[in-house]
Amino acid sequence: VLGMFYMRAVVLFGLLCAVNALYFQMAPDVHQRCFLEDLPLDELVVGVYSSEEIVPGAVGAKITVTSETEEVLNVEADKKGRIAFHAKQAGQHKICFSPNDAATAAGTTIKMHFEMHLGSTAVDYEEIAKKEHLSDVELQIRQMRDVAVLIQNEQTYFHSREMTFRDTSESTNSRAAFFAIIHSVIILLMGMMQLRHLKQFFEAKKMV
Repeated sequence: VLGMFYMRAVVLFGLLCAVNALYFQMAPDVHQRCFLEDLPLDELVVGVYSSEEIVPGAVGAKITVTSETEEVLNVEADKKGRIAFHAKQAGQHKICFSPNDAATAAGTTIKMHFEMHLGSTAVDYEEIAKKEHLSDVELQIRQMRDVAVLIQNEQTYFHSREMTFRDTSESTNSRAAFFAIIHSVIILLMGMMQLRHLKQFFEAKKMV
């Protein structure tokens, strides 16, 4: 019983950590609303959205997803729907919503509800259980395994980010030390030149 409780707790923790729900408005003068998400490599992302103001074929919105180097997704939104994509590269991804020309011309404020599922939370486990005839315990083990993989991928990603940050910090510190040495040498040379100038001045005035 305790083991079953532990498995459920781990799965629930992973699910809670990987779900983001957003509610926002797009006024007619708003070009787009964007949200950023750091994703590890091969992360599955499923977004479920809805809007009462969207009228297919008329007032609508466009959804675009871009990584740091390329456009991943570009679709027209319905009143209700979902988007799904895999992160082809680790890093920051930008998810943007923008009203179409009809919405802007009509002066319609579009209200959007967007729920984003990451990793194991994006998988339909009920459908998997039906297809593979899994028992409750087997399904929970599958979920726990997927959550463990998600956590491991995120740890790997953030570790690589930490290494990059450390390399950048060390490079910055090295450059700062180099410029500090150059600055000290310049001050020393200027001091020596001033002393020499003063000596020549006093010798010219026969004060030395």
